[in-house]
Amino acid sequence: MGGANDPHGIKGNPTPLGSCITQVYDAIQRQNVPLLNPLGAVGATPAFSPTLQWNARARYDWTLASDYNAFVSFGASYTGSMNNQPSSFTPAPAAPAIPTTTWLLYNQPAYTTYDAQLGVTKDHWRVMVWGTNLSNSHASTFTSSAQFIEAEVPLRPRVLGLTMGWSL
Repeated sequence: MGGANDPHGIKGNPTPLGSCITQVYDAIQRQNVPLLNPLGAVGATPAFSPTLQWNARARYDWTLASDYNAFVSFGASYTGSMNNQPSSFTPAPAAPAIPTTTWLLYNQPAYTTYDAQLGVTKDHWRVMVWGTNLSNSHASTFTSSAQFIEAEVPLRPRVLGLTMGWSL
């Protein structure tokens, strides 16, 4: 009675042998609770699906004096708000708290990043000044409670650079 070969399942196990697992034990509630579908409920908004996402780029080239070619380029990239889990999952508490599950639903707010480049070339050499994430947005690209803490992966911070090159 209650052994591994028992067609009614192991004692205390609500899932009969050969059936799909539909419940898990919740140590906080001290009872079995329905197992969430990792893909979410039918019709739920999927994870990491922003409502709107776009990018735009513009570049202008011109000639300086007679031997110098210059360019300027600007770009913007927008990612709308999105959830880290399907919309049918349990929302994370509004106030900071110790997560009781690794499947909490966090809303990741929308963000926009901007970049620009300015460059000059002449004969075989080139020089360019550039910057990415010029607004220095600290938006989260991934939020999770996978380690039973709220963890975020932020955007790369503002980066400025100078690139010089020579080609044959």
